[in-house]
Amino acid sequence: MSKIEQYQIFGCAAEYGSFSKTAERLGVSNSHISKQMARLESALGYKLFHRSPHLLLTEAGETLQPYVRSMLESYNILEQTGSALKEDISGVVRLSVPPLLARELVIPELPRLMEEYPDLRVDLTVEQPTLQAFSDKQDIIITMGQLSDSSLICKSLGECPVVLVATPDYLAEKGEPKFPEDLKRHHCMASHFRLFNNAVPWVFHKDQQQFAVEIESRVAMNDIYGIKTLVKANMGIGVMLKFFVDDEIDTEKLIQVLPEYQFASRPPIYMVSRDRKLLPANVRVLKSFLTEVISRRLD
Repeated sequence: MSKIEQYQIFGCAAEYGSFSKTAERLGVSNSHISKQMARLESALGYKLFHRSPHLLLTEAGETLQPYVRSMLESYNILEQTGSALKEDISGVVRLSVPPLLARELVIPELPRLMEEYPDLRVDLTVEQPTLQAFSDKQDIIITMGQLSDSSLICKSLGECPVVLVATPDYLAEKGEPKFPEDLKRHHCMASHFRLFNNAVPWVFHKDQQQFAVEIESRVAMNDIYGIKTLVKANMGIGVMLKFFVDDEIDTEKLIQVLPEYQFASRPPIYMVSRDRKLLPANVRVLKSFLTEVISRRLD
């Protein structure tokens, strides 16, 4: 018998305080348990149990027990992990993702994931999830905004840079702001979207200085898609999550305004899952996928 199996017998006997209960638990004979404990004690060079009148740990046994317990826990996790790594990536993974992140970052990349893992099934709910709404039926949720304390596993995927944008035509007509104060002379549009509230004042940072501007928002709404539509219609300067307008900035359909100033609001994004030492293989794959497709767009 291997030393690890002897330690398993020791750990079980220390927990139950009985060789007979240990034998019953492990499905072996009492004599087998006694022989293996004797061999372990002989190999160690000291007694682990007082055997009469009751089975009690010796001082050496009490010292050894927590280390053996920790070793066996690690061994069990190792065994489970080895089995999990051989699992086929299949079955359903259920997740909830905010509409903006789902439509802009996650859904466009899903075909690549599904092609790589043909037996994987994804049940995606597009909604503004909250920790309070996290149910037993969900494996993963993605959230924007600060999180309250939770027993769930919350992994930060990064923060969303925020930029001001306008069309070239609007800036050609109204002039391009050089300083935050210049925004007071422009038509500005703010969002009061619950997870990205940038209502006035707009606050900027530059060279460790802070600038707060009380702009007059000509139009404010709780829909960032709506703000973007109005900006592209030459109505004014809008505040946007950068990944949402990267393509338009790259193609110069929109121009970043005051690029040397950092918008103070940077909504964080978290991936939330359950507190499990070993996640199913399909959940691990989806967590890795979400980390990749979201984090790389937050630079």
